[in-house]
Amino acid sequence: MGLDLREDVSRRIDAALEGMAIERGMTLADLKAAARIVAMAPTELGQAQAQALAEIQAMFLAVLHEMGGTDPDGDRFATRDLALAATNMQQAVMWAVEHITR
Repeated sequence: MGLDLREDVSRRIDAALEGMAIERGMTLADLKAAARIVAMAPTELGQAQAQALAEIQAMFLAVLHEMGGTDPDGDRFATRDLALAATNMQQAVMWAVEHITR
């Protein structure tokens, strides 16, 4: 019974998060990544800045998927060029958040 309850709660949380993601034009994976980024920031200003970076990253990655005609929920891009653009955006956000958390 305990495992079933945990799975039910997990499904409900994912459903709620998915609704939030859709409202923001993000995928569920993007929303979870943004939440991890924001959680690292020690101040309200830092959290707001990290949230902005996470949203910009999600929008950028969505455009790359649109350009290549790939699934926005996936992690594969149509070409190496698009994959490199995604990697560099993720790296840029990582370093900016690193600055915020210092």
